Amino acid sequence: MNVSAPTARRWIFVSMVLLLGMAAYKGANGKAGDVGMFKRLWGVGMLGLMLSALADFVPQLAGPFSLLVVLGYATDGGDAAIQNVLGKVSGSGSVTGAVEGTPKGVQVSTPTHPGTNP
Repeated sequence: MNVSAPTARRWIFVSMVLLLGMAAYKGANGKAGDVGMFKRLWGVGMLGLMLSALADFVPQLAGPFSLLVVLGYATDGGDAAIQNVLGKVSGSGSVTGAVEGTPKGVQVSTPTHPGTNP
């Protein structure tokens, strides 16, 4: 598919407007323990910024990807996947992985501060 840079930017703009609307709706109707509306809107803004920068270099990828993000966010649980990715990119996501010497199936808590943790 041959997508020009202006077309990709238009798709990204439309996608970000839709994402902002869905994020505001989900933020207003949030459940207990859910991230706040500010974090949702910040995440959408950062995603839009990254996609806009990508549209200058690879519009064939950025435009269609923005539409896929909207479709994914509209699904049940799709916003959790996007929050997980944005949390890892910003460094605020939780780190999960295998710890040496720990049997499979045992959960190890993430350290809360440097040094010895309880």
